[in-house]
Amino acid sequence: MKSKEVSVTDQLTKRQIARIVEKARAEKPLTRSETNQLARYELEQREDRFREHAQSVRQFIVLELLGTSSKVMGEWERQGMPRNHDRSKTYDLFAVLQWRNKRWVHGNGESPGNDKDSEHVERWQEYRADMLKLDLEEREEELIDRDLLRSGWGVAQAIVRKAGATLAKRYDSKAQDILDKALDDANAAVLKALGGER
Repeated sequence: MKSKEVSVTDQLTKRQIARIVEKARAEKPLTRSETNQLARYELEQREDRFREHAQSVRQFIVLELLGTSSKVMGEWERQGMPRNHDRSKTYDLFAVLQWRNKRWVHGNGESPGNDKDSEHVERWQEYRADMLKLDLEEREEELIDRDLLRSGWGVAQAIVRKAGATLAKRYDSKAQDILDKALDDANAAVLKALGGER
């Protein structure tokens, strides 16, 4: 794999993100802009990891995604479908999908060949449309990144627990106990609302 050159813009973004993360660790509140910037950075990181993994996908995963058999995959390889040159039979998922797209949609008049293949193409197109819709909704902030929310909730809990320790010193440990119980109940409610603990 080629090493990426880091642009000045990337370096600035990484420095900004590092400052935002340090601010959150110091239990300082983040601005909406900082929260959005952190969310965009995390999304880009997930997309980069996906792209990296998609360059070396094992055969059984490609078979499942395309809904086909190893026999058909072998035939496709003979017809020019790209495959990585390694012993573990991996594929660059993007190259495979591009090959199929050229062959079936833009190709030399060939069609998918049978109804089963047409169903797989249709299923893939529906999946892709759903993923684009989810991405758009997330970008429009209609969806909440659960990991980001959990992280923010953890920071908020730490702040309140620190205040509880101050109350215990000033008044009594019972004040902290009451606050800790309330936080535990709130945490359980938040985790339940987010679909349970991971």
